[in-house]
Amino acid sequence: MSACVGLEVEGIQLSKLNDRGKDELALLTAQNKVVVFRNQDFADLPIEQALDLGRYFGKLLIHPTTGAPAGFPEVHVVHRSAEDTSFQDCLIARTNSINWHSDSSFEIQPPGTTFLYALESPEAGGDTLFINQVKAYERLSPAFREILSGLQAIHSGFEQAHCSLARGGVKRRDPIS
Repeated sequence: MSACVGLEVEGIQLSKLNDRGKDELALLTAQNKVVVFRNQDFADLPIEQALDLGRYFGKLLIHPTTGAPAGFPEVHVVHRSAEDTSFQDCLIARTNSINWHSDSSFEIQPPGTTFLYALESPEAGGDTLFINQVKAYERLSPAFREILSGLQAIHSGFEQAHCSLARGGVKRRDPIS
């Protein structure tokens, strides 16, 4: 949590919110970018009930290249065992270990909200960091913002699809840019 992004809320069980509470959650998230709720009961809920909570906020994304529990393609499983070297492989061509991304920014309609729930996490490391990109842009000098103003970016899913297939993973649909 910082002055630019994030808020931690205590004493709320998200699975118990009524529609008015969910609407307030949406507003709170829009205002703070990241909202943290610890000790949630998602691991104890039927998966459909957890997905219904997510559906309240919009269409759920079916990730094009990651595994999911059978019958629940909307669940994006993130797992990295001690034997998994994929992150180290990613670092070969980089000068540091920081790897920023926006979830599925290449989608025609990228996700507006992401629910991240840790079922298991390491004692140390494995941190997930969040940044307020609007604040980062606002802190750039006017001259640098002027340089950026005429630029365009291409958001592509091709590299992700290629890497997934190279690791023996899935490609649910053709990638797009």
